[in-house]
Amino acid sequence: MIPASLRIPVGQHRRISFLEKSQWWSRDRLHAYQLEQINNILRWVENHIPYYRSISPGNLPIKNISDLRQWPIVDRQIIRDNPVSFRPTHWPKWRIRHGTTSGRSGNPLCIQWEWPSSVWWEKAHIIRAFSWAGIGPRTSVAILRGNKVHGPRGPETRSTQYIPHTNRLILSLFQLNEDTVAHYVERMNTHTVQALQAYPSAALRFARLIEYRGCEPPRLRAVCTSSEQLGSSERREIERCFETRVYDLYGHAERAVAAAQCEEVGDYHVFDEYGFLEILNEHDSPCAEDEFGEIVATGFLNRAMPFIRYRTGDFASRSRNTCSCGRHLSRLSSVSGRPPEYLIDIQGNPIPVRMGLGHEALKDVLSLRFHQSRPGYAILHVVPLRHDRMDIIRKGLLSEITQRFESRLHIEIKGVDRINPGPDGRQRLVYYPGDMHK
Repeated sequence: MIPASLRIPVGQHRRISFLEKSQWWSRDRLHAYQLEQINNILRWVENHIPYYRSISPGNLPIKNISDLRQWPIVDRQIIRDNPVSFRPTHWPKWRIRHGTTSGRSGNPLCIQWEWPSSVWWEKAHIIRAFSWAGIGPRTSVAILRGNKVHGPRGPETRSTQYIPHTNRLILSLFQLNEDTVAHYVERMNTHTVQALQAYPSAALRFARLIEYRGCEPPRLRAVCTSSEQLGSSERREIERCFETRVYDLYGHAERAVAAAQCEEVGDYHVFDEYGFLEILNEHDSPCAEDEFGEIVATGFLNRAMPFIRYRTGDFASRSRNTCSCGRHLSRLSSVSGRPPEYLIDIQGNPIPVRMGLGHEALKDVLSLRFHQSRPGYAILHVVPLRHDRMDIIRKGLLSEITQRFESRLHIEIKGVDRINPGPDGRQRLVYYPGDMHK
């Protein structure tokens, strides 16, 4: 019964208000703000984070942002080899929230977020990005991602769940098929849903099922996608079905960089208040404008597990264009993450594999990969950090997977010593020994 505006903490309100103003700052003011934030986080890691304390070049405070390049680049493997060294010493447990990366390359990473500051900043940036798409706090939104749908008999015992106090309709990604799509559309119309928040692969499948079943698509104000690579052809197909624009958001669980498309739906505006973004070539040198390179990011907002010059594994190019929206935030003309991967259920339906299994299920996992040779059955190879905990790991993973897939997909879990790259040399989350993936 409490209005949405009164449920938002005062600290989060302040952050939202700040971001509403800072998006209109000049480039010079944004640049000065970034330099200040870089020095703040570098002082923090030098004093409180063991790994950075050991490798600090001792150049603080830096006078120019380019001086940040004196700090070494870190990647996921360095962090996974010794995650404790990336966390502050003597940090109270109540100030920590746990999360995991998606594990899209088969190497999930457990992350710590600072509570409440980092969590509030994250929500404030998302609220601003949604506002660019015309979505406000009172807008009714349907969510088609990896969220569990809870029913009276437990998780995933029904296909949809309406949450009144947030005005959100959760749609089960794992139960989306040609038999349930009409029910999804009906529920969206019942709750006057005005926007869809989804993985790109999930939004595309939803659109195709709507057309296949001949349903009348819900009338939406926007479709907001994130967490996967969005191709131009997929964008056009989603927009054609729902007769609205797709607004894409780029970010990751490490919370070092984020960007989103504004109301002009062109370039991606980098959240310059969120972190500092570098685009580097194969020699780790800065790319020229319009040159495609890897995103290396330094986050400002998470002191519980900060990353300095973190190699994201994603690629992008800077834009020379100016945006007619009037914002002076940095811009990217393209962002390329890793494409979605799928498992095939017993009915032959593709299920986008977004791990999101939670901190407890993945905290003792070094790497994993699905092997699927026939619909409805897959083997999950797991490399544990400690082999004596394999039974506990298996139980936790099976519990999470069963809640999501129920009887549509049987997963057998095997502990292994190592996982080799696929035949093409790439690390994949899903491997098909035959031609089933075609």
